[in-house]
Amino acid sequence: MSAAEVTQSLRDGLVLGETLGSGAFGVVLRGRLPRALVPTDAQYLLHDPMQPVLEVAVKTIQANASEQSHNEFIEEARMVSQFNHPNVVRAIATLLEAEPHLCVLELLPYGDLRDVLKKSKKSNILWTESEFAYTLAQVASGLNYLESIRFVHRDIAARNCLVGHGLSVKISDFGLSRLLAQDTDYYRMEHKGRLPVKWMAPECLNYRTFTHQSDVWSFGVLAWETFSYGASPYGSMAGREILAVVEAGSRLERPENCPLNLFAMVQACWEMNPQARPRFAALSSYFTNLSVNQPVRDIGALL
Repeated sequence: MSAAEVTQSLRDGLVLGETLGSGAFGVVLRGRLPRALVPTDAQYLLHDPMQPVLEVAVKTIQANASEQSHNEFIEEARMVSQFNHPNVVRAIATLLEAEPHLCVLELLPYGDLRDVLKKSKKSNILWTESEFAYTLAQVASGLNYLESIRFVHRDIAARNCLVGHGLSVKISDFGLSRLLAQDTDYYRMEHKGRLPVKWMAPECLNYRTFTHQSDVWSFGVLAWETFSYGASPYGSMAGREILAVVEAGSRLERPENCPLNLFAMVQACWEMNPQARPRFAALSSYFTNLSVNQPVRDIGALL
C-alpha cells in the first residue's frame, strides 16, 4: 500500500466516540482503531495478543476554528509525531491530508494527573512518598528527553500529564511547545495570548523568554501540585500579584505531605537565576532513586 492508501485506510477504519475534553479550538474524542490498522511501531500498545481494537484518543479541530488555529494544530501534530519516549504521550498517526485534521494518540485510561490527585484526596487514598517520587521521576524523565531534542514545553502542569496503568505518567498537551533554534538557548514569544501564569518562571513573565530552565521552574510548581493533591498554586492570587511576591523572594509553602528533604529539591527549581536551578537529568535521577524498588499502587484503578 502507498502512504496515501495507508492514511486513507486509517481514516476509514478509525471509529470516533464520545468527547473526552475540549479546549479553545481543539477537541479530544475517544476512538477505536482495529488491530490490523495499528502501525507496526505502535503495536506494543496492544497488551493482549487477542485484542481486536486499540482504544485511542483522537485530537481534532473545531470546524469554526481560525486559519491560525488550523496551522497551529498541524504544527503540534507534526511535532508530537516526532516524540519517542515512555514518559511522553505517543502519537500513533497524524492524518493531515484532508479535513478534518486528526491526530491519533495513545489513550491513558485515568485522565490527567491533577484529576487523579484530587480524586485521591476525595476518596481518602493517601499516596506514599515513593508514589509521589515515582510520579515526579517520570515527568522529569520525559522533560529530560524533550530537553535532549531541544524542545521547550512551556506549559508543564499536572493538568497536562496523563496517568495510565501502574501509575505510569506521560507528558501531553504540546500546544505551547517550541523547538529551540540551534544557535540559541531561549525562545522568545512573539504574541501574548492566554498564558499559564501560575506555573511560569519570572523571566517568562518579564521578558517572554522560555528555556529548559524555565520548564524546570514549572516542574517545581507541578511537584507542589502533586504533594498538594491537585490544589491550585497561589490560591486565588492574580498573575500580577504572583510576580511581585516571587520577585520579593516569597515562594509556595511546603505542602504537609512533602518531606523536608524533597521540598529542598522542589525549592531549588524556583531559584531566580535560571542557571542555578537543577537540570532535568538531576531531577530525574533524584526522584528515581527515591522510588526505585519501592512498591507503587495502581492509583487510577483504586478510584
